[in-house]
Amino acid sequence: MKAFSAKGKRVLVVDDFEGFRLAIARKLEEQGNIRADTTHSGEEALKLCRNRYYDAILTDFNLGAGKTGLQVLEALRFHNELEPKQVFMLISAENNKQIVLAATDVEPDAYIAKPITTHNLGSRLARIFKQRKELNKLYEYLGKDNTGAAIDACRQHIEHHGYYAPFCEKVLGELLIQLGDLPTAKSHYESILLQRPLDWARLGLANVLVELREYDDAEENLKSIINENPFVMKAYDQLHQVYDSKQDLYCKQEIMEKAVAVSPLSFARQKCLAETALGNKNYLVAAGAYKKIMRLGRNSVYHQPEQIVDYARTAAVLTTEDPEAGLAFCKDAQVWFGQKNKNANSSDSLQNQMVSVQLLSGLGEHAKALKIFSDVEMNVSKIGEDLPFECEVDYVFTLKSLEKLESAEKYLISLCSKYQDEEKKLEILDQLLAEPVSHKNKAIVAAMNRRGIAQYEQKNYSDAATLFLRARKLFPKHLGINLNLVQVLYEEMKSHGMRSDYMLEVEASLNAVRAVIQVGDQQYQRFACLEAEFKDMKSKM
Repeated sequence: MKAFSAKGKRVLVVDDFEGFRLAIARKLEEQGNIRADTTHSGEEALKLCRNRYYDAILTDFNLGAGKTGLQVLEALRFHNELEPKQVFMLISAENNKQIVLAATDVEPDAYIAKPITTHNLGSRLARIFKQRKELNKLYEYLGKDNTGAAIDACRQHIEHHGYYAPFCEKVLGELLIQLGDLPTAKSHYESILLQRPLDWARLGLANVLVELREYDDAEENLKSIINENPFVMKAYDQLHQVYDSKQDLYCKQEIMEKAVAVSPLSFARQKCLAETALGNKNYLVAAGAYKKIMRLGRNSVYHQPEQIVDYARTAAVLTTEDPEAGLAFCKDAQVWFGQKNKNANSSDSLQNQMVSVQLLSGLGEHAKALKIFSDVEMNVSKIGEDLPFECEVDYVFTLKSLEKLESAEKYLISLCSKYQDEEKKLEILDQLLAEPVSHKNKAIVAAMNRRGIAQYEQKNYSDAATLFLRARKLFPKHLGINLNLVQVLYEEMKSHGMRSDYMLEVEASLNAVRAVIQVGDQQYQRFACLEAEFKDMKSKM
């Protein structure tokens, strides 16, 4: 192994294979003039890192039972226990594309594939230590969150044409965005891209465009990156942010579905997909993502008990739309929910009872569900106005799961009144309502309506119908959305002929409107005309 200047450095070697870790440690000590500690597990590695400073941590990806090497890195970053100048190297015998993407996604300082030699490992470590030494001041400023000084250090190295100028250019862009100097950051990335179309610079520019609210340009930029290289995973994340800013709920879900198809082992993206799909009331996609979260979350610092509750609730709701798929997810969710309850606090007991009722209903075990529900009703009545908001929401889900729809509707109305001045809570209640009450979701539906009308006016009836169907999925009793959908489908059928599936959609929308509209409503005359036209079309079929 080539000798390198690392006197006094301390390294931690983590591998569940004793022979490998001891051989690496011994060679590093002998030829690298450093001190090396070893351990076999991720949990022990974290304990050692919390009690001793390591200049470098070298860990295998697969550490047997417990945390993976990747989860060790996630935990250190999550708890801010890894300084910028510390080196983290991930070693793996896995050459599976999904695992490689998951590993590189969290940006270790190096990812090395086995088989490796101590010579290669030592050389790689030497190069990284050399970089740390050359950029010592930069790493010192980064560790102290001294953004201004770190920017100056980057610029100085770039101006002197230092060996690590490309690295400093990348860091400089990120620091300028962090500082909020967006015009300078934009010019910085544009000047780099004039020389070479580097992915990190294109991502940086897209990030700036998002911050400047130039969403269309950012979208075009990011789509181009993905088309040219579908493995640039951060482009999907930024595009999701663009669609969120544009309030395009379905494109948000679509881009995240594409992301997890490319890299399915990312916990963060599966969680993002689950939450996005849930917002779209796409319970099948949401349940699928939650199921993956459960498995990816084992031993992960990002796994939370609430995710199990979300999974169980989603699976139970799915049974009302797709009984077969919902039942399968309910069975899986019940296993995880049972494990959660073993460690539940007494403060969780009421919510756990409610979710149990929902799961049992989804599983078709109605007698058991009703037995637990009697306790739920008693506790809800006993707590009264002091019932936590999370439990109030779950109480509505519970009533719906038992098909106590009138009671659920009445309780929902009382909650909307109770929280009429609390926008965030109204947004959560919207997922249970036929029409939105929060300003945010009203704006989203209005935007979808406008896009649908624009397509209608351009006579793109099929595209308009798709938009209105999506909007109706979110808020099935919205008068304007339903009537617009009916009108669009009429025009589509006039242009391309009658379709039984379209007639069913028309009938569903007219029924939804009929259930809520009043004779004196300003939309009533329009509804009456559309209903008469439906009867006429149906008679000619």
